[in-house]
Amino acid sequence: MKKNLLIILSALFATAINAQVIFFVEPPSDVSGLYPSGYSTTDWGSPDLNDPANSVTGEMVMAIGGIDDSTICSTVVNADEVSGKIAVFYRGACQFGTKALNAQNAGAIACVLINNVEGVFGPTGGDDGPSVTIPLIMVGPETGALLRPEIEAGGLIGFMGTRIFDNNIALQPKNITMAPSSSYPTVLAENFGDYPLFVGATIINFGNNEQTNVNINATITKSGVVLYNETSEDSVTMASLDTTYIPLPDFVPDSYEAGSYEFDYTLISDSVDEFPNDNELGSTFLINDSLFSYGKMDAATGNPIGETYFTPGGHVDGEKVQQCYAFVDANAHKVNVKGLTFSVAANQDMTGLEMVIFAYQWNNEFDDLNDPNFDITDDSVEELDAGAFTYTSDDLQFENVYVPFDEVLTLEDNVRYLFCVTYFDGGVFLGYNNPDLDYDLTINSYLQPLWPLEDVDAWFWAGFGFDVAPAMSVNMFDPLADAINEEATRINITPFPNPATNELYIPIGNNSGSAVIDVYDVAGKLVITNTVLTSSNENLRMDISTIDNGAYIFKMRFEDGSFSNFNVVVSK
Repeated sequence: MKKNLLIILSALFATAINAQVIFFVEPPSDVSGLYPSGYSTTDWGSPDLNDPANSVTGEMVMAIGGIDDSTICSTVVNADEVSGKIAVFYRGACQFGTKALNAQNAGAIACVLINNVEGVFGPTGGDDGPSVTIPLIMVGPETGALLRPEIEAGGLIGFMGTRIFDNNIALQPKNITMAPSSSYPTVLAENFGDYPLFVGATIINFGNNEQTNVNINATITKSGVVLYNETSEDSVTMASLDTTYIPLPDFVPDSYEAGSYEFDYTLISDSVDEFPNDNELGSTFLINDSLFSYGKMDAATGNPIGETYFTPGGHVDGEKVQQCYAFVDANAHKVNVKGLTFSVAANQDMTGLEMVIFAYQWNNEFDDLNDPNFDITDDSVEELDAGAFTYTSDDLQFENVYVPFDEVLTLEDNVRYLFCVTYFDGGVFLGYNNPDLDYDLTINSYLQPLWPLEDVDAWFWAGFGFDVAPAMSVNMFDPLADAINEEATRINITPFPNPATNELYIPIGNNSGSAVIDVYDVAGKLVITNTVLTSSNENLRMDISTIDNGAYIFKMRFEDGSFSNFNVVVSK
């Protein structure tokens, strides 16, 4: 499915299948080493870096366009410094191909584009890309911040391309099995077998030599404590350019505690690897109180991380697009669903933009992706709930928003659901992750759909691809735990006299400090609100002389979070 390019917002990912395009800073610099990078062949006229003959090595120089313009959306003014070098510049303000063409016209031999938001991806060329004959790769803002002082000091040598070594086995993001989701509610993983993890990875021999006694080790850790540590028992021999999948025992704990888990792989072989930077690779997943997600999550805030923004190619106003998360669980009755969290951007003012969320039951019955009954159509989805959010200003571009459903949704065990973000505006771009989180091998291990996308009544069950996870979360909660927690903070208070006339006495018990008392009539109208200071074992006196005869609900909340609700009849 084609993805549409939004200037400075989105790009199409391209991942090498049988090659290893890298960005490497050469020794002896203190910042030498391999850095995460993004590379694409889409809409470029430059030679393919997957061919080792097209690799580029050269000194890196900051390119400047116009007056101190580090995005070089205009003619490069320091062409004398850039000529014959690798031009380095920042994302923003114009298409990637325009920047690269300006660098090329200044004599650059290659380009390093520094992203202005978290993450990396493969930039597309856009309108000017076909005229660009030099390669371009993207690095993240952290890499840019680290390298820029060294680049400006002079003499920093970079390499981009496919480097062939005699001994080089490697891991790639698409070739490791990860957790089936990046965030999962604790209550759904509290018993043995609730949330098993498949473990295994596909190894690639990029070297010229045959590799012997190749093994893989996998660990799962939480807060520095090793929960799983397994090494493959049967070593393998790999010919040059060969690939092999090595499985390891499943990880099936008795239960999971809430927290962040590190899931890491390390390669082992007889030979000394000449490029060990790709011998280790891992992922992170969260077990938490209330969030389900496939995309990257901020462990500190619990929010999805939107790194790039997509919409289907050719999308116009009035046409429906909905990006969904698929969900099914044998213990689904343990959670209720409240709403969705996501972020969007737009190529216009977002004031008045309406985003709609839907919950569907996916009624097409199938076991897995290999089931001949597997399919998704409008006829197979049944609407259960909805909600809406209207932007009141343009300030929330790229920011996460939480949208509740109209009603809290109760789930059923082993029923398949879709939770979807829907829009009809052609200028909207929904947040997604970068391809360093790639579910390719994971989905082939679990064989369950992840994030179907509907574009103008046509469903694409794999969305934009397994390496493009929507930056969304489904906000769930455990109703039993909430009831238990609420009961734990509830205080039993019996006021007197009841019925009362002009005064009411409220026994505080062992509670003290500031408290708020709200009084509601039977129609739900707030008639009195008071903030009071209480002392332990006090009988708090409250003047109710202004209240008419009738029945009232008193809601009292203390500063420590405890509360009490009680009914009072006023009769004069």
